[in-house]
Amino acid sequence: MIKARELAEKGAEAIRPRMVWATRVNELTDAFDREMSSVLRSVASASTELQATATQITATAEETSTQATSVSAATEEASANVQTVAAASEELAS
Repeated sequence: MIKARELAEKGAEAIRPRMVWATRVNELTDAFDREMSSVLRSVASASTELQATATQITATAEETSTQATSVSAATEEASANVQTVAAASEELAS
């Protein structure tokens, strides 16, 4: 009986460091998982914000292009008007 108890105690002592190691590895793994989940949430949030910003920039670029086309048309019209005035001035001068 005493021999069996001694063997059981020695077996428990041999297993104890493994149990401590397994517990520590599990704690570290859980901590790593929590940190990575937090990082991934941050990256996903930043990605969503970046997409929204890109959409706004695209809309602004399209509006700028539309306005540039309008300015170009107005410039051409103004140039034609200047040429008409110049031609009329020449006629009046002759």
